[in-house]
Order: sequence, then structure tokens, then C-alpha cells
Amino acid sequence: MKIFINIYIASLCILLTISTQSNAQAPVKITKSTFMKSMDSFVNGGFKQDGLKDSIALYAINFRIDILKKPGGKIQVTNVSANDSLAYKLFPYYKKLYAIDYSTVIGNRKKVSLIIPILISNVSATAKKEYVKADGSNLVEMNAAVNAAFAMYSTIKYDNQKEANISLYERLYKSKNYKEEQDFNPDKIFLTPYVIKIVNIQ
Repeated sequence: MKIFINIYIASLCILLTISTQSNAQAPVKITKSTFMKSMDSFVNGGFKQDGLKDSIALYAINFRIDILKKPGGKIQVTNVSANDSLAYKLFPYYKKLYAIDYSTVIGNRKKVSLIIPILISNVSATAKKEYVKADGSNLVEMNAAVNAAFAMYSTIKYDNQKEANISLYERLYKSKNYKEEQDFNPDKIFLTPYVIKIVNIQ
């Protein structure tokens, strides 16, 4: 069991490193400004758990916000999209993302894509874990953990309810062969992931 845990931790560290480095950019420091308060309000205040299956331990989604600075300095959100259609049900007020002030994000750039990674951890008794640690507590199954790590940072279309437990090999192959995810885009910014814990699904 110790070996499995070490592999599990090492794999997640590698995946998070790859995800961060693939954007070839310096970390963007965004203070707890009006912008971040708006983000927090959107995620924490707009989440609706209807539609979640109680058997899935981890859900990973992200919203992509494409922002454009027009001549004259006016900032416009040209598109808001999610990597899983389930995201629109979980956050039914997603159109509020069009109204947020992104001036601190875009800075001097002409355009930028802002990614909001969100991990939903289902810790209810019926969630599928499959593995048990030495102390008797549950350990999330490897494929589910790997898929969640990828899906939080990738804009590749992903179905949390159908693809959560596909093989590690298939997930890696799909990621490596998706050209749009392999471009080194300095105009793509990731926020620190939000984590939502679900204690009970009714």
C-alpha cells in the first residue's frame, strides 16, 4: 500500500508540474482585489450540486474566459466556455463571468484566456473510492485522480460522468495528441484551483 501511495503522490506532482510548465509563463500574482472577490463569489456562491452522481469521488472542471482589449482600452469578454457541459448545470449563473472587471488580469496585453480550475471532492459515504489506506480511510482510485488532475488544467472536452475512470494510458495518450494543448501560449493564465467539498448528495 505504501508503494501505491508514493506512486499516486508522485504522479499528481508530475501532472501538476507539466500543467504549469506547458504555458511557458511567469506566475501571475493577483492580489485579493475586487476581481478575486468576484471570482470567489462566483464559485462559492453560484455552485449547485444538482446533477452530480453520488458514486463519483472526484469531479474536475474548468471555465475558460476569453478576454479582448479593444482600441481605446475597453475590455470585452468574447467567450465563456467550459470543458464539460456539466459545468453549466453546476454553475447556472456562469454568464455573470461576462460582467466581471478583468483589467487587472489582461494588463498591457491585447488578449488573454483566463482558466478557472475547479475540483469537486465528493466525500459522501457512497462515493467510489475502491482503495483503503492502512488506517481504514478511503483512497481515491488512481485513474480518477489522474483524470481529475488533467481535467482541471486542460480545455480538452471532458465528460466527468463517463470518463472519470478511463485508463491512465488513454488519458495520457489523449492529452499528448491534442495539439491545441501543446502550444506554448503566453496569453493563457490559470487561477489557483478552487476546491469544493461535497459531504452529502441527496
